[in-house]
Amino acid sequence: ATAQSVLDAMERDADDYLVTPLVPETLRQRVLGLIARRSNPSPFEQALGTARKAIKSNRLDEAETALAQALQLKPTSTSALFYLGVVAELRGDVARAEQLYGEAAKYRLNILAQERLCNIYYRTKRFSDMRPLVDNLARYLSLPAAWLSAVANSHIQAGEIDEAAKRLRNAHRAWCADETAAHYTPMETLIRATAHPSPA
Repeated sequence: ATAQSVLDAMERDADDYLVTPLVPETLRQRVLGLIARRSNPSPFEQALGTARKAIKSNRLDEAETALAQALQLKPTSTSALFYLGVVAELRGDVARAEQLYGEAAKYRLNILAQERLCNIYYRTKRFSDMRPLVDNLARYLSLPAAWLSAVANSHIQAGEIDEAAKRLRNAHRAWCADETAAHYTPMETLIRATAHPSPA
């Protein structure tokens, strides 16, 4: 990691960083330091913890107040932005949730915000907007076949057949790995595409 990437990570809620190659004693010291910080949280961490507990108990006003305090202490906190997005989504304000998740998702470290934003795009059928999020999330997570199929559909609509085929292969793999999947979304995407072919 460069010095700038370490600073960027720390500004965006990273607890610590490690340089490779890793020295076991350094790892031990960092873990002990993390435990000490968790047992004696900063005002920012206290506000964030209060907000998380309030969200779990559906006390959304209390959560929003705590998150506002967290953002006053750390204005670039992607965690606070993410949880404000959760509050907005729980209140049914999808547009506000999308904006907050979008702010938090600008930084590749906030995977949770990217997942929630991708889910909003999926539910609102904005499949082409999902592409960069799916590309980044696929490096860290197993994604639902439905998301991968939706992105494939956006490529079909754009006439990008080779890219669509690649996405459908990934969707097929995801579907095969998901024991709870009911509908075979890769095939549904192909059926829709052949029923309404895109202009060449």
